[in-house]
Amino acid sequence: MQSVRAARLEFAAGGTRKCMKAALLARLAKLENRPEMIEPAAMRYGWVKPLPAGFIGERHVAIIKRTPTDRPNVEWCEFEERVGPPPPNSDDGSFCIYMDAGEQRDETALQEKQ
Repeated sequence: MQSVRAARLEFAAGGTRKCMKAALLARLAKLENRPEMIEPAAMRYGWVKPLPAGFIGERHVAIIKRTPTDRPNVEWCEFEERVGPPPPNSDDGSFCIYMDAGEQRDETALQEKQ
């Protein structure tokens, strides 16, 4: 084990100082290379207007109207199914809940029959 006096001499000579500086620079480089904080994903929910029941083929959902709510990162939207693939780079990582008005009518009709 190194004596206190020898450690002081080494520090004064710059040996430990160089190691500490290198470690500090390495930590700083890691922090600078971290990706920027991205905005949290939004939750979107609302009614979706579906394509006709007989449609066969590729489809995607588009947002027709957005309305902010009193909660952060939550939006009430109107959606519409459209023919074909989605546009490139259209996925923003948000969480969407699609409610089909046709399903709601079916549930209401079932409740009325009971």
